[in-house]
Amino acid sequence: MKIVCKISIVVWSFFIFETSAQIVYSEDFGTGCSTNQLATTFGWTNTNTGTNQAIANIWYVSAAERGMGAGNCGAGCGGTNDRTLHLSTDAAIGGDLGAAYFESSALLCSFFGLCSITDKRIESPNIDCTGISSIPFTFEYMENGEGVNDNGTVWYSADGGTIWSLLDNCPKTTICTGGQGEWTARSLTLPTSADNNSTVKIGFRWVNNGNGVGTDPSFAIDNIVVGTPVSLGVQMVSMDVICNSENQPTVYWTTQHEENASHFNVYKSDDGENWRIIESINCTNEYNDFSNYSAIDVEGILTIAYYFIDQVDFDGRNTSYEIISKQSCIDFTNQLVVFPNPSDGNELNFRFADLIIETIDIYSIEGKKIKEFKNDELFPFLTIYPNLEQGRYFARVHSQAQSDVVMIEIH
Repeated sequence: MKIVCKISIVVWSFFIFETSAQIVYSEDFGTGCSTNQLATTFGWTNTNTGTNQAIANIWYVSAAERGMGAGNCGAGCGGTNDRTLHLSTDAAIGGDLGAAYFESSALLCSFFGLCSITDKRIESPNIDCTGISSIPFTFEYMENGEGVNDNGTVWYSADGGTIWSLLDNCPKTTICTGGQGEWTARSLTLPTSADNNSTVKIGFRWVNNGNGVGTDPSFAIDNIVVGTPVSLGVQMVSMDVICNSENQPTVYWTTQHEENASHFNVYKSDDGENWRIIESINCTNEYNDFSNYSAIDVEGILTIAYYFIDQVDFDGRNTSYEIISKQSCIDFTNQLVVFPNPSDGNELNFRFADLIIETIDIYSIEGKKIKEFKNDELFPFLTIYPNLEQGRYFARVHSQAQSDVVMIEIH
């Protein structure tokens, strides 16, 4: 039996250089409240990319969701009435309510005809990128929804809209007090097929599945720019993930040339789709010297896990660097015995063949530590009374020599 001390990962080294480029397309959608103005009347094209029911949600352009700038909470019409592109409800529900969507349920659909399953992509006019390469693409957005069930994504076409490919699944943005989203800057680079290409298009797709579960905001976009040189606040040199002595994954990264750099957000996902911040660390803003950072994932890894680092500038721009782990920090073994298993959750007995158990930690299936037990008598076995609800759990059992994991079934 052994403790795994290394995560098998893809390690990326980044050397990012600022290049000059002309602006080939920009869109801030102008000003004016203009509630209920369809995006299709603003020069964009709506394409149904899947099922759309009778009162599917709709793409609008108006200040019902007002552009407030990166780092600020959303608002409705007022002030300068900075219009945005956003997904909102059908007229039967209220029409253009800003970045707010209607998520029907099976009951509402069956009995009242309020059926709102939506799958629509709103597509830009043609963008001529002739004469430029390594093309930056920036915009501001807010987005929430229900995981991947109700979700916004960014798409790209190199042939004028015939064939589309997924460009980005943006992280969900911060929710402000009162339910509004926080405007967030996003910086991407178009694929190389956009280089010197006169038939480029970008698109924003929204889906919601009609299961009655959803949280505003939907998806709103503002201040789109293609071709502006992106002044990155940091040069990422390397990243890695290593398990520390406590079997906790530790994300390490090294940077250089930090300038106008605010902080790093370290994200984790159990499924590669739903992300949460596990730590935020301020940048040093050392320009000439290398800066070394680390963030410990105190939740640990019992199965597979995914990480990425999002670097945020003081002006709200952000750049993401993703790292994918393929293996847990701990090997499963058959030399640890637990009984009864399955259990009713009231009593569990643990035993090593010839080692003294020191502690037992109980984790949820998502990897969150929920209970801890200590063997005060230092016997080779330990009986615990965890009082667990029905479901699956992991138990990590420590001895002086090793640490093993076993899955527990509670019926």
